[in-house]
Amino acid sequence: MSARSRAIQIVGGLIILLLAFQLMVTVLDFWGTFTPSAWTLSYVNQEGRPISEVKKAPSGDSFIEDHVSGPVTVELTLPQCQSYDRYRFRVGPYGKDDTLRQPQIWNVYVQADSSQWMKAGSEMREQYSNNHWYTFPLNEKLSCVRRIRMEITKLNGAGNLFRLFEIQVYRSSFLDWVRGYGVVLRRR
Repeated sequence: MSARSRAIQIVGGLIILLLAFQLMVTVLDFWGTFTPSAWTLSYVNQEGRPISEVKKAPSGDSFIEDHVSGPVTVELTLPQCQSYDRYRFRVGPYGKDDTLRQPQIWNVYVQADSSQWMKAGSEMREQYSNNHWYTFPLNEKLSCVRRIRMEITKLNGAGNLFRLFEIQVYRSSFLDWVRGYGVVLRRR
């Protein structure tokens, strides 16, 4: 076998190995992702009446929407206390109706089974795209998280209409680290 044929076999083998690794990492990327089946929503509606209700969590292109006068709180209870360090939510496909009704400023709190609520992050985002997931860190280093509370203090658009799609929590993976490292390299 010639040296050229051997080199082609080696390069081809490496390419196949890298593609297999990429596929494995993609499959495992959200392996530990959890989507709560119900949310507890609390807010004051446009008529000034306080609302607190448990709603079936939306999935796919379904959503939860209402007019509010003030902050919106979304509380997620997980089936068991586990270690999570990220959460993400999806913006739907319905044009500006979706992108202008998303959170602009919010705080996130986490709680273990019997502990106090601890602040796990503050976020601000003004621009959204349709059919896109937005991922954020849970910065509190609890050994396990049982509840997550998202307190939305300001909404995009007119500021009195919110629309929320699916929310998920998960433990970051190697792929998240690679993405983060790529962001750091691009900023330099």
